[in-house]
Amino acid sequence: MISSTNQAHIPVLVTWCNPFILPKILEKVQLLSSDTKEFTPDKNQFAFIKWKVVGADDQVVDVEGEAVCAVGQTTCPLNVLLRKDDIPEYASSFLVQLPAPEDSAAGYRVNDASKVANVTMLPSDYPDGLVQFAQTSLLKTVGKNERSVRLEVQRIKGKGQTVQVDYATKSVDTPQSIAGVRVYSALDKADYSAVSGKLLFDANVESQYLVISLSPVTASDNPYPKMFQVVLGNPTSGASLNKVMSVANVTIVETDEQKFWDIRAEALLPQMTDNNINNLINDLKTTVGNDRSLSNNELHVTEYILDLMIQEGEIRPLPLATKKGILSIFCELLDPTRTDSTRGQYELIKLFERFTFICLTNQSCQTPEATDDNKELLMFDNECTYVRFGVARWYPDYINGFEYKGLKQDYFNVPIQLLDTTAEGGVNSANPMCQDVHFIEYSSEQWFNPNANNLLLAQKVLTFSIRGRTFGTISSPVKFRVNTDNRRITARRAQCVYFEESTQAWTSGSVCRATNDLNLDLGIDSFVDCECSHLSSYAVQAQTSDPNLVWYPIWFFISCFIAMTGLALAILSHHICSIYSMFAANLLMHMCFATMATEICYVVAAYISPEILVPPTADDNSRCIILGLFTHYFFLAQFTWMFTQAINFWKILVLNDEHTDRKYVLYFLTGWGLPAIIVAAFYVITYNLYKFVYNVPENYIYGDVNLYGEMCFIVNPYAALGGVIGPILVCLFVIGIAFIHAFQVTPQWQAYDDVYRGRYNINEVRTILFFWATIILTWLWGGLHMAYGELWMLIFFCIFNTILGLFALVVYCALRNPCLPCFRPQKASYSLDITGGSSADGMQYHPRPPSVTGSLKGSRASLINESWERDSTGVPNGQMRVKRTPASNGNIYVSAPGGKTGPYVGGDDDVDSQEFDDLIFALKTGGSGIAPSETSSHDQDGAFPAIQAGGSPGYEMRRISIADTHL
Repeated sequence: MISSTNQAHIPVLVTWCNPFILPKILEKVQLLSSDTKEFTPDKNQFAFIKWKVVGADDQVVDVEGEAVCAVGQTTCPLNVLLRKDDIPEYASSFLVQLPAPEDSAAGYRVNDASKVANVTMLPSDYPDGLVQFAQTSLLKTVGKNERSVRLEVQRIKGKGQTVQVDYATKSVDTPQSIAGVRVYSALDKADYSAVSGKLLFDANVESQYLVISLSPVTASDNPYPKMFQVVLGNPTSGASLNKVMSVANVTIVETDEQKFWDIRAEALLPQMTDNNINNLINDLKTTVGNDRSLSNNELHVTEYILDLMIQEGEIRPLPLATKKGILSIFCELLDPTRTDSTRGQYELIKLFERFTFICLTNQSCQTPEATDDNKELLMFDNECTYVRFGVARWYPDYINGFEYKGLKQDYFNVPIQLLDTTAEGGVNSANPMCQDVHFIEYSSEQWFNPNANNLLLAQKVLTFSIRGRTFGTISSPVKFRVNTDNRRITARRAQCVYFEESTQAWTSGSVCRATNDLNLDLGIDSFVDCECSHLSSYAVQAQTSDPNLVWYPIWFFISCFIAMTGLALAILSHHICSIYSMFAANLLMHMCFATMATEICYVVAAYISPEILVPPTADDNSRCIILGLFTHYFFLAQFTWMFTQAINFWKILVLNDEHTDRKYVLYFLTGWGLPAIIVAAFYVITYNLYKFVYNVPENYIYGDVNLYGEMCFIVNPYAALGGVIGPILVCLFVIGIAFIHAFQVTPQWQAYDDVYRGRYNINEVRTILFFWATIILTWLWGGLHMAYGELWMLIFFCIFNTILGLFALVVYCALRNPCLPCFRPQKASYSLDITGGSSADGMQYHPRPPSVTGSLKGSRASLINESWERDSTGVPNGQMRVKRTPASNGNIYVSAPGGKTGPYVGGDDDVDSQEFDDLIFALKTGGSGIAPSETSSHDQDGAFPAIQAGGSPGYEMRRISIADTHL
C-alpha cells in the first residue's frame, strides 16, 4: 500500500530461487506496507517508484530502475537482475535504495526510516570447490586383458581450500541393460581388487588420479561385458559433491568391442553440438567400416549412438552434411556382403525410418505443383548405393494418389483414397493439417532377411509410411512394380509380399498378388507388377538361386575350342589331302562344318551376350536377333545334315543305289536349305503371334534365354519347342527308321566300302553313328544347361564336347586321312597284258603306287562271304575261288587254271582266252574303246569253258582292276 502520508512503513523483503541449482537468477524485491489505509489516486493514475542499487555495480545488470504501481495496488514489485557468471563467490550484500520523488505530484512519498533494503546473496558457483569424476572417467571402458584402470577425479570452481574426498569401489548387484546390451556384474577378488580411501586436493590442485587393479587371469565366469563402480563421497572444507558425476562406471568388455563403447561415452557429452556429432559420425563410420563382422553387442551400441544423434535431429535441424554423414553409417550397415549381426536386424529398419523424418524438422508445409514427380520430394538418392528415400510434408490431398518413381523403372502408387481429406486435415477442410511422409527404396534386403540366401527379387524393398500413423489392411490396394535384370521368374517363383512387423517376416496372406501372371508364364516381362491391400514395406519374394548355377566359365571355352579345332582339322584334311574321296564322306564333312559353326556361334553368344542383352523396354535388340538367328540356323543344320546322310545311307545300304552322288544338289539343298526354311517360318509365325495374339514385344523372340543375362537365344519355351526341339525330333525319327531298316539287311552291305575307301561299311557306319550320338548328347546337355544353368549339366556338356573334338581329330583327321596309305608298305601287283603278246609277256610284275590303284566305285567287288558269293554267282566253289580283299587294293584275285608260264596250245582255248581277255578289258575300261580281239583276223564263237580248280596251262593268277561293277 502506498500511502499519501509520510507515516507509511515500507519494509523490504528479498527472495530468490534455490542457490544450489541456480544461485544467481532474477531476484524479486517486494515492498510491503503494514498500513491498512488505502490510497486511491485519481482514476487511471499510476505511480512510478524509482529504485537504485548501491554497492553491487558488478553484480547486477541494472543499478537503477522504476517500479510501476497501479491504482489500488498494495504491493509494488521491483526486479533487480543479477549478472550470470561462473565465478565462484562467497556470500555478499548490497543495498537497494528508494530515492525520494523529485516531483511532489509523483503520487507517493518515501519513508526515510525504511527507504533502504539490505540484500544478501548466498555463496554461488561453489567457492569451496565442486568434486566430481572427469567426463572421460564417468564411463570408463577397458579391454578384458587390461590389468588396471586409471580414473581422474576433478575439483572444479573454487580451488583455494585443501579438500579431501572419500572413494570406494562397489559391485553391481544385478545385471543392467546399458545401450541395449546386458551388462553383468564384475566380482571383487575375481575381476578386480576392491579399494577404498581418501583423495587429497591441496590448494589450487584441480585433479587427482586413482588406480584400480584388474584381474584378467582370475576373471569370473560372468559373461562380458561386466561392470563395477567407483563412488565418491564426503568432501571436506565446505566443498560440494556433484551428485550426477560422483559415480564412475568401469566396464570390462571384449577387446574388439572397446572402440564402440568409447564412442558411446563420447556421445554422452553434456551438449550434442554439430561439431560433436560430426566427430561421432567420423569415428563410428570408420569403426563400423573396419569391422565387417559386428557382434550383437557392437551393433546394439551402434544403434544407441545413432539414436542419440537422431534424437538431437528431432529437436533441431541438423546441417545437411551431418545428415549425409548419418546416412553413410546406415549405408555401411546395409551392405549385403556383410555376414554379421546386421542381417535381419529389425531395429535398424525402425531407426532408419525415424532418421528419414528428421530431414523435415522445422520444415514448412509444402504444396507440390505435381503429385507424380520425385522432384517434389526432398530426395536423398545419390549418397548410398543400397538405399534412397524421399520425404515430404504435405496435405493429405497431395499424398493420395502420389506415384513414387524408383530406380530401374520401379514405382510405388499410393491409393487415391488412402486418407480422408475432410476428416484428416485436407486443404479444403476446416482444420488443414500437413502430414509427414517418406518413401524408402532399399536395394538390399540385409535388414529384412536373417538368412544368408537372398529371398527378394533384385533385393528390392519399397517402404511407405506416414509419421505417427499405423495402418493395417486398407480398402484400396497399393500398387508397385519391381524390375530385375534376371527374368528367370515365373508366377510360381515370384510372389508379392509385405513385411509383417509383428512377426518380422515376409508374408503375402490374401492381400498381395501379382497382376502380370500371364506375361511371367510366357517369360516376357522382366518385372513383377503387384498390388497389396496392406500398408507396410513391400517386395517380391523370388525363389532363391541354386548355388550350383554356373554359366560359362573358362573351362567351357576350352572345351569348345577343342571341339572346334578337331572339327576344323578334320574338314581341312578331307579337302586338302583328298586323293579319291567317297560321296558319303563328303556329306559327313558338311555336317562337321555345321557342328563347327554351331560351336563358334555358341562361344560368341556366351562371350558377348551379357553386353548385348537389353531389357524388353529397350527399342533396339538387333544384335541379339542377328546372333540368335545364326545360332538357330547352324544348330538345326547339324541335324538336317544327319537327316540327309541317313537318307543317303538308306539308298545305298537298303536300295543298293550306286549313284547317290548324282543327287548331290538335292542333298545340298536339303542339308543347308531346310534349316533356313525352318528358321524363316519360325520367325514369321512367332512374330505374328507375339504382335497380334499375345500383344508382347515382337522384337524379343530372341533374347535372354536363361533369364540371367548370360545367353542370347529363343526366350519363349513354347517357341523353342516348335522352332528347335520339334524339327530335331523329326530328323532323329527319320534317322532311326532308316538305320533300323538298314541293319535288318546287314549282310547285304557290311563288307563294302561306301564311306571310306578300303574300310568296311559295318565299321564305318558304327563309327558315324557313334559320332552322331556324341553330337546329340553334347547339345542335349548344352540345351539343358542353357535353360537351367545347373553345374552338373555344364560338366556333362564339356565332357561330351571334348570327346567330340578329340574323336573328330583322331578318327576323321588322322585315321581316315586320304594320305595315310602313302606311309604304308608298298605291295606288288600284276597287270593284264591286253596287247595280244605272248603269254610270257602277259604276266608282268609292277610295283603299284597307291595313286594308280583301281578304285571300286560302290565297292561291291570286295565281298568276304563265300556263301553269299555262291548264291549270287551260281558258280560251284570247286570251279572258281575269288579272294576278297579290302578295297584299298581295288582288284580281284583270280586263281586261274594251270601253272605254266608259257603259251597253252589246244583247240578252242585260244579263242576262249581271247574272249576272256576282251571281257576283262571291257570291265577295266568301263566298256569304252576297242578290245584287242576286234583287230584279230577271225571271230570264233563258243561256250566259255569251266574254270577248273586244278589249274589250266592257259591261265595264270591275275589281279584285275575293275572300274564300276559288282562282279
